[in-house]
Amino acid sequence: MKLKFQATLITAIIAFAFSVKAQDVHFSQFYTTPLHLNPAQTGFFNGNMRFAGIYKNQWASVTTPFSTFSGSMDFSKPTSKSKEDILGFGFLATTDKAGDAGYTTTQLGVSMAYHKKLGRWGNQFISGGGAATYSNSHFDMNALHWDNEYEGKTSNENFISTTGYSDFSIGGEYNYLPSQFSNFTLGAAVFHLNQPALSFGGTWNAVLYRKFLLNTSAEIKLNQSIQLYPKAMLTIQGGYREFNLGSFMRIRMDKSRNSKYNIYLGSWYRWNDAVIAVTRFDIDNFSFAISYDINTSALSKVSHGLGGTEISFLYNTKLSSMGSKKVYCPRF
Repeated sequence: MKLKFQATLITAIIAFAFSVKAQDVHFSQFYTTPLHLNPAQTGFFNGNMRFAGIYKNQWASVTTPFSTFSGSMDFSKPTSKSKEDILGFGFLATTDKAGDAGYTTTQLGVSMAYHKKLGRWGNQFISGGGAATYSNSHFDMNALHWDNEYEGKTSNENFISTTGYSDFSIGGEYNYLPSQFSNFTLGAAVFHLNQPALSFGGTWNAVLYRKFLLNTSAEIKLNQSIQLYPKAMLTIQGGYREFNLGSFMRIRMDKSRNSKYNIYLGSWYRWNDAVIAVTRFDIDNFSFAISYDINTSALSKVSHGLGGTEISFLYNTKLSSMGSKKVYCPRF
């Protein structure tokens, strides 16, 4: 009876820990992770090859920090007779590490999207995309410490420390691009269509619930030097909700047609969780941003408002072998 109680307690604790972990990683700079945000964004950018990367370090003031990195590379190729539609394909890698046992999830995926040009003036696009991902999760059993059995023997709980699963997602997006410095985007995506399960032994599984995501953004030109970039994202996954809303103000530092040098100042609010301060710099085809989460949830009593830092970059370039598009896509 005592052995059964201990096994049940241990299983419940670990199951709770991994069921919480059976949610997706999230970034405050969600707009700089296009393939992570919506597979329909694959290949929709200026140029025809794009690199994106983001690193997040969170909760160092409370516990062992959560460290997350995501990187992607995608390509854009004009297609159809007019060469005005766009085919996009890309690759995504993410790793997330948390806790004293180094619970780590690594994801590798591929995505593809097709962007169909619409309208008499050719300034609208409807996009559809999908992604397939393989994920591996593991933790260090040697970093965990267990009490002895009540009978004085060593613990003989049977857990495996590594598991993996395949995953699929789809998305759609609408883009309206009336001019180079104004646009509107509305998208939706569904992740984990097959609802994969995490299992480390025993009879319990941590189901990775489907995640439903809505994203929208715009560029609003105020004058020749200043534009606003409002953005919002809503995600629903099981009992978890996340809503981010905020805006950049972009200040152009040059008068070139393609606006190569810019400074951005912005702030976002993640509902009931954090205020996010962001600054970003554009230098030709390279963009660099840094943000900090100021915790406003009930956890702030322990965290003292200290949340996490994110650093991101985007780089677009052109390959002559991929062809060139006739449309000016949003910068991000």
